[in-house]
Amino acid sequence: MVFLGVLGAVDSEYELHLTMYMLLVLKQFSYCAGLIGDDKLMSRILIFSAAAGATIGLWWMWSSRPSLKKITPLVDPDQQTRELPDGSRVCKYLKSDALMRFIYSDAKTVYEAVRRGARVSNNGPMLGFRNNHNEPYEWLRYADALERSGRFARAMRALGLPVGQQCFVGIFAKNRPEWVLVEQAVYTFNNVLVPLYETLRPDASVHIVNQANIELMFCDAIAKTKGLLERKSACPSLKFIVLITSANEELDDSVREDAAREGVQLLSLDDFERMGLRDEVASMPDVPPSSDDLATICYTSGTTGVPKGVMLTHGNIIADCTTLDYFKNSHLNHKDVMFSFLPLAHMFERAMQTALYCEGGSVGFFRGDLRLLGDDIKTLRPTIMPVVPRVLNRIYDKMMAEANKSMFSRLFVDVAVRLKTRELNNYIVRNNSLLDQIVFKKVREGLGGRVKLMITGSAPLCGHVLTFMRCATGAIVCEGYGQTECVAAATITIEGDPVPGHVGAPAPCCAIKLLDVPELNLFARDGVGEVCVKGANVFRGYYKMPEQTAETLDADEWLHTGDIGQWTQQGTLKIMDRKKQIIEPL
Repeated sequence: MVFLGVLGAVDSEYELHLTMYMLLVLKQFSYCAGLIGDDKLMSRILIFSAAAGATIGLWWMWSSRPSLKKITPLVDPDQQTRELPDGSRVCKYLKSDALMRFIYSDAKTVYEAVRRGARVSNNGPMLGFRNNHNEPYEWLRYADALERSGRFARAMRALGLPVGQQCFVGIFAKNRPEWVLVEQAVYTFNNVLVPLYETLRPDASVHIVNQANIELMFCDAIAKTKGLLERKSACPSLKFIVLITSANEELDDSVREDAAREGVQLLSLDDFERMGLRDEVASMPDVPPSSDDLATICYTSGTTGVPKGVMLTHGNIIADCTTLDYFKNSHLNHKDVMFSFLPLAHMFERAMQTALYCEGGSVGFFRGDLRLLGDDIKTLRPTIMPVVPRVLNRIYDKMMAEANKSMFSRLFVDVAVRLKTRELNNYIVRNNSLLDQIVFKKVREGLGGRVKLMITGSAPLCGHVLTFMRCATGAIVCEGYGQTECVAAATITIEGDPVPGHVGAPAPCCAIKLLDVPELNLFARDGVGEVCVKGANVFRGYYKMPEQTAETLDADEWLHTGDIGQWTQQGTLKIMDRKKQIIEPL
């Protein structure tokens, strides 16, 4: 009765929280009572003690609970977009019809973004790595990273590679600090970077090397180097391979002999870097790119058909980074640390890193082995995590598997999610409640305990998984939508928006409109149609593929995504399906 009196005295929205506390206490005392067996008197004493203890605990908890700070939404959650005269929509965050192209006037290219990061961080840590278990992360500071990338850039000149937009440099490697050093080296003399996916078919790799006329390729494994050498006869342009080997992988003479036989100069990274110190190139001044210059050709994965090279400028990438301007509560700064494990060959990861470098933040890389991912995350303790639905689904499945081991555990999790969802619906995002300490602690600790922002994209995410991750992490968890042709993000959910099942409002750099698809009886006047994107993040076209470019990018520079979307009542975009999947027969 005492417990019920306390329960009735508190705010109704906290009933579930109180119930959870009571259940936790009663669970422990019921277990003890069961051990006693037939001693009814002692059992009653224990149960009475449980109720009394719960009452005292509840009184303490509610009398001392902190005030709950609410997130101020970026825009009215019920009206997130506004319509322009041409029928397209932009986020209401934009005060005019002009779309954003950059956030900072001193960072209009990826080259400038890193140099801005060096200034605002006062030469803080930039690139983190670790080689072995139980070792902390080691850090390369901004100045050191820029110095090394400068040597890489001048080593390319020593090899005879030209300055400017006609030089395409390939990289075939997993995420690691050297990947970023190579990227910055390429931009130092306004060259173009061409990454290769780990999963590319051999014939796709040959196509990319030939189409981009790649002379220099960076590889991170002897096996990849051998694979390229085996196909050298089909890649006449390839002249140089720089091998970025790990500590336990040395370049043996047999590989050098194979390279020499194929007419390829094979270099270790150390030898290559030393070439950048030669007198004839060491004093060469940088030739920085402009925002209109090509930064990268990002080829599609090539799982079906011939890979298409998406041409993206520095301005495209920087424009897409303006998406982070939406995050006022979890604003990126020089103290932030991002965990890098999503492929850098994918623009989602590269755009996130570029945005963080612009703020002077740090990026720590995984060791290249997905089996060691958990240990790397716990050691790094990141604050920012770009993720894909597959990772979030695994976290959710693991938590549910643990919860389903007992009725009490599942009840605790269900009640905790219900209560935290109530808070989310009131724009309260936190990780300091009793539930966070009891129910969700393992999830947070598994992510290092400091994550404040997670952004997921590249594939649809189930609504219940998204809500669970928002509850369990106490972090801002946003879902975005886009494709390589618009760098990464075309839309993003705003901070604190608790409603799943949509992908948010247009990024500040672009407008979105829906186009009629009459063959499917879908019409824009009904708020449904093919998603089209226009803005500073939209690509220049497919490299050497004018017909395919014309099919995707129309005369008015609208990118036709091939996705079917629908505007929600809140003015956010919901992705329904792929246009081709609806049209094609099963």
